[in-house]
Amino acid sequence: MGRRMSLGRVEALFENLNRELDLGQTSLKFKNSGGVSNCTITGQTLTIETITADKELDQEDSGKIFLLDAAAEGSAVTITLPLISNAPLIGVTYKFVIKDASDGGFKIVTGDLTNSTGDVMIGYIMIGADQISSTSNGAGGRMVVPGAGEQTLTLDGNAGNGGGEAGSVVNITCVDSSTWLVEGLVFTSEATSTGADFFTDTAP
Repeated sequence: MGRRMSLGRVEALFENLNRELDLGQTSLKFKNSGGVSNCTITGQTLTIETITADKELDQEDSGKIFLLDAAAEGSAVTITLPLISNAPLIGVTYKFVIKDASDGGFKIVTGDLTNSTGDVMIGYIMIGADQISSTSNGAGGRMVVPGAGEQTLTLDGNAGNGGGEAGSVVNITCVDSSTWLVEGLVFTSEATSTGADFFTDTAP
């Protein structure tokens, strides 16, 4: 019969654990005897990574905040989402923040640009005026949604009918076996921008 370990000893071992735990598809549930969660998680931090050139994302990147800051200002940076059919990606989520607007812009594309019925985008981009706080100027803005089968999101501050100034934020989440949900607030310096340049169904 093996030795029994006290609860205090087990707790001490976990508290001093300094390694990565791969829990795979494990589901953690926190609840008391009444079935209501009373667990408090403190000290949690998010992983922040800067993208300066073309990059392909994978499932392990889920939950990260990506700062977009092109190394070559005149070249477009393409970020490719993972192919949904390659893994159970439902719930995988990424946040993109433009740290420095690029003359070449940033393109976020799905993993399969040849299939207009799979790996497509739904959701919205809200366009906001790129201006500091003011008591005399209104921000003004509009909501833009992707058309059927569109798979590319372009963030380009130089686009006449787009946007992509510093501070723009976009969240992209896989919500089912063929769909990415896009939720974004993108700033533009173009007062007449219609948002028509944001979503397309063509390869970058």
